[in-house]
Amino acid sequence: PTPSPSPVSPRPAPLLISTIPLSHYRTARYAPRAAWDAVWRGIVHWLLPSQVGAAPSAVPAASATLTGAYPPPETEAPPFGDLSSTVHPAYGRSGGLPKDAEALALARGLGWLRDTSGLLLTREGAVAVQGLISAGQWKGHLQPDHLGPADGACGVLEGVASSIGPDGRQPYSLLLRSDCNAQVAMAMAWAGDRQVATNLLRVVFASPFLQAMEAEGPTHPCYGHIPWALNVYTDPCEVKFYGDDNARILLGTLSAAAAMQTAEWDRHVVRGLFALLR
Repeated sequence: PTPSPSPVSPRPAPLLISTIPLSHYRTARYAPRAAWDAVWRGIVHWLLPSQVGAAPSAVPAASATLTGAYPPPETEAPPFGDLSSTVHPAYGRSGGLPKDAEALALARGLGWLRDTSGLLLTREGAVAVQGLISAGQWKGHLQPDHLGPADGACGVLEGVASSIGPDGRQPYSLLLRSDCNAQVAMAMAWAGDRQVATNLLRVVFASPFLQAMEAEGPTHPCYGHIPWALNVYTDPCEVKFYGDDNARILLGTLSAAAAMQTAEWDRHVVRGLFALLR
């Protein structure tokens, strides 16, 4: 296959043109690190060949293709010191983990989800999300006051998208998925946050479409199924159901109910099981 064009394109001296904002290297989390080390060395070598350089034979083929220049050997440090990303794993690839690593990961994950992730919506956030969804936008950025910490009464968003902007921000997936809400409810319930867990499950099972189907009883063809997303559909004929998502909703609900020792959701679980078996 034809190789992708280099982000740093050499041009006749004295121009070296970049098609991306190089000054956002750390903020935008450019990767992989080793390849970008080669890019920076190539740029500095191009600018200051008499001060930073190496014989062409010392340049790995991949680096020469990437930079379009001849950087110093891979063993040399990058020219601007530490170019590590500001986002990285908690532990390195070498060395052991602390004895309480699992407990720490659980506590940090739940703390992030509840307090700083922004996935739990405030009431203002729910209104903003619905406006974006109505405009056909399923991913986007929200204002700080639209995001948590919140009590779960407005639901939890599907997640954070993988794309990273030049400013380092990642957009949110704006869907309120039933399975995501039930699974987060499970995590919160076992963490002892009964209020958030209960509110999230109420978001799932208070869906107008779900209530309408339950009102019609078992004769309704979708009786017991739980809508895939809670904030997408305006026409009952458009509602979508997925068996695997319904199964995850029921698993999350059963686990959360066990943690909270409540039978509040039993009738919904039984109807859901009936729908999956039918």
